[in-house]
Amino acid sequence: MKALPLRRPSALRPSGLPRCLLQESSLGAIIPIHHSGASCVRPLSSTASRQDKSRRIAVPRRKTAATFDVPQFTLRDVPPEPVLEAMLAHPATPAYLSGMTSAQCHSLLLEYASRTLQLADPARDFRQVFQALLKRGRRAEEGPDQTRALHATLHCIAGMLVQGPPGPVYNLALHILHALVKLDYAPSVLSETRIALVSRKVDQPQFAPAVERFERLVKSMAAYRPSASKTAKKGKSGSEADTAVGNKADEEEASLRANTFTLKGLMIVASNQDRPKPSPEGYREALKYFEAAVGGSPTKSPASSLRFDWQIPCMVEMGHCYVALGATEKAHAAWKFAAEELDDKDATALYALHALQPDEPARERLLLKAAVNDSKLAVDEMNRVYHEKVANQMETGVEGTQGEGKKWDRLLKKVVRDEWEKLASPPPAANGSK
Repeated sequence: MKALPLRRPSALRPSGLPRCLLQESSLGAIIPIHHSGASCVRPLSSTASRQDKSRRIAVPRRKTAATFDVPQFTLRDVPPEPVLEAMLAHPATPAYLSGMTSAQCHSLLLEYASRTLQLADPARDFRQVFQALLKRGRRAEEGPDQTRALHATLHCIAGMLVQGPPGPVYNLALHILHALVKLDYAPSVLSETRIALVSRKVDQPQFAPAVERFERLVKSMAAYRPSASKTAKKGKSGSEADTAVGNKADEEEASLRANTFTLKGLMIVASNQDRPKPSPEGYREALKYFEAAVGGSPTKSPASSLRFDWQIPCMVEMGHCYVALGATEKAHAAWKFAAEELDDKDATALYALHALQPDEPARERLLLKAAVNDSKLAVDEMNRVYHEKVANQMETGVEGTQGEGKKWDRLLKKVVRDEWEKLASPPPAANGSK
């Protein structure tokens, strides 16, 4: 559940926040959805994945309020039904909202905003809003499931609005997330903490409730050990439906743990790279959480069947940590997994650049695949490659003696070089090979 003016990281790039935090585009990348019924991972059969561009929602630059307890929105900021209809129809919208109409979504948001604005003390009395919404029974479930369903619905709607067009509705979405954070709804805790990390505001007071709850969640996840008796009971009694429900709950719990450990690792990497000299101990500590998220070392892939929302940034930054510690083989394995199994553009570029030799045919093919999917790392490398090809032709070729075929090939390479130069950022220094 998208670029921000932040520095780029890793031992292979200038220090700063992980690049994966700057260019995430799927809805699940920012908002972990544990009730969507579908993974945010792209199809494994996809190649250049131009079809995935329709799924991307860019994260515009946002201005975050100094506090989320005081409403920073009005009723006019609630999106109209046509806008919500377009958002709900977007392929990246969580499947959990598939049964909701734009009229229902608008009514829910309007009532949430209206009741919140009527509160004398929104920071203290915000639970009254949720109690009123529960009485209306927005979903079919009853009892505790109805509460969980309301929280999941509002969480998914907030995620949809956060990734939508810029505007005051962003404050409404953050207010919903913050209210769910104060209700200890774990997916919202992760989402708001990730927003704080991306915007480099982890230490600011408006994000303190989310960050504090996140740290408690990390500790509880690290101490959690599944009960053997609970696992045994699940197999002995109960219908197939009960078993399916239990399996789904286990999958959601495993996904939540993996996302939690991934985010903790990303926070450690960002903090380590903010130091004048990043320490190996910081990278080792981050690796503990990354490996816990995926179930072990990438060279063994013990949990390759597990899919979770932030698996791509987990594998990409795991690779950077391995490089910083000198374990290049493990770094290549992590990037290869993210490139082949998760079809990630930046992992594809990293694997091609650092694991394959320049003369290997697969290297340029993988770089081209990543470049057409907007990987700046791959675009810059393709720009360098074609400048080098044209420069070599200028040195070895003699005009008039090459034949028409080779002259055409030379002209074609110049055209392709010029196109890559337009896309590359920053452009290479002029070397006279025009």
